Amino acid sequence: MIDKSSEDLQVEAGRAFNSMVRDIIIEDEGLIRQIHMTASKVLSTWSQEVLFEWRQVFKLSMRVLSQQETRDSTERGMKLCDKTQPLVTRLNGAYLLGKMVKYFEQDQVPLGWAQKVTIMSQDFNCEVRQEIARYFKTIFKHLRP
Repeated sequence: MIDKSSEDLQVEAGRAFNSMVRDIIIEDEGLIRQIHMTASKVLSTWSQEVLFEWRQVFKLSMRVLSQQETRDSTERGMKLCDKTQPLVTRLNGAYLLGKMVKYFEQDQVPLGWAQKVTIMSQDFNCEVRQEIARYFKTIFKHLRP
């Protein structure tokens, strides 16, 4: 399984899946869901290079998820933002918070999501604050009435 492989293989697999999902080479929604679940597992790693590749796969594969799967994925993304997580994980959590907003309806923002954005914008590490701030325009664009 990819999530138990060497770091180099994880990075290479992330790049490959990123390209296939982004360029819609893989169209089968069931397969994309499986790829998304693998990306969810890989996001628990602490390697910046691995996280960078797989966060892209995670984000791109959200387009085929059901409402419940989107909620579950949002929860996973929000857990990456917990204060107990290492810096690299919180940075990627901030990235995902900003990117996943486009999958929400204005009246269906997941419980706790906006609060997590607020907390990330007040994080004690300036890198985390900068990462979430990059997505403020997108966040406000998708959530305004």
